[in-house]
Amino acid sequence: MTARVAHLDIGITVRRMDFRFKDIPRYWAGNDPYFTHLLNALSATFPEGERFFVHSVRQMQDQITDPLLKRQVSAFIGQEAMHAREHSHYNDYAIQHGIDLGFIETFIQKRLTFIKGKFPAERQLAITCALEHFTAILAEQMLTEPDIYNSFDESMQKLWLWHAVEESEHKAVAFDVYQALVGDYRIRIRAMAITTFFFMMHTTWFQARLLKADGKLFDIPMWLKGLDRMWGRKGHFRKLIPSYLKYYRRDFHPWQHDNRAVLEQWKKALKLDEASAHQKVAVTAISTTPAVVADVVQTATPTKAPRARKLAALKLATQAKAAAPKKAVIPAKAAKSKAATLPPVKPRSLDKPANKVEGSQKPAQKPMRKPNPAN
Repeated sequence: MTARVAHLDIGITVRRMDFRFKDIPRYWAGNDPYFTHLLNALSATFPEGERFFVHSVRQMQDQITDPLLKRQVSAFIGQEAMHAREHSHYNDYAIQHGIDLGFIETFIQKRLTFIKGKFPAERQLAITCALEHFTAILAEQMLTEPDIYNSFDESMQKLWLWHAVEESEHKAVAFDVYQALVGDYRIRIRAMAITTFFFMMHTTWFQARLLKADGKLFDIPMWLKGLDRMWGRKGHFRKLIPSYLKYYRRDFHPWQHDNRAVLEQWKKALKLDEASAHQKVAVTAISTTPAVVADVVQTATPTKAPRARKLAALKLATQAKAAAPKKAVIPAKAAKSKAATLPPVKPRSLDKPANKVEGSQKPAQKPMRKPNPAN
């Protein structure tokens, strides 16, 4: 008999975000090409991957009878729509640096189109459950290990932390739909085993191609350092193995690991409660500091700075504030009227793949030759 965890009404919220990716360093993850391109490879799979998640759940949506699960599915679809949208904007950073992420998007689109055409609905949903488990354990690690994101560029840090919070919020939705409507244990674990193989193989291939384009494919010290960081004794991926293996238990449920307390603290730290479905938040205004990080993960008690150090820091801050040029203040009414004239942002449909991939524009047509009078 399979132990079940009741649907938790954790208040999955659809938030409208507005990330900006200008002046981002090429190696935005601690000036580390290995880690930066690993995350670039993952990000490039998200837009098409999120659309596939929604497609697989939507196929089963009409069969759901649980009112709470119905609401959670609707919120899941809304969150994944925003993830696909913002990670598509991620390409702005790649274009600025001449990084080609288009080949990854094209490959993922073709692969998922094949799966949708060849696999039955229950197997598509099982694949989604497997990939959602990957994103859930990666998100949990992102939120609880500051050494992962402390070196990120500020804008990238906010994107990945926001995404991690929402992946944790809806980590059980696809799984609950599968258990309610399919529930076949063998299909579920078989899908996980196959998905794991292709996930690891494709991610490594994508990362290697990006490093090759950067001229760093044969940078042996970089590879040794990167592999140690991910798979060494204290490696990030190595530490995920126990959480990954729990998926193979018959009584597994994503909320057996209840991390709601961490999520609530991160929502406050990132001001995500202000980003409802009807209010777009400019993420560049969000402030995340190492002090907040330490408070969230509760790994250490911050020590009090000596009084002299505090007074010195306060004096420097006051002098910097006095020396800084004053910014012009725009009247609230004028700002409101100006904002009202901007067209609303409409997310791209999740059921339709992107028509164009970055870098796939058609070449300009050559001008026609003038007729030769001699002929």
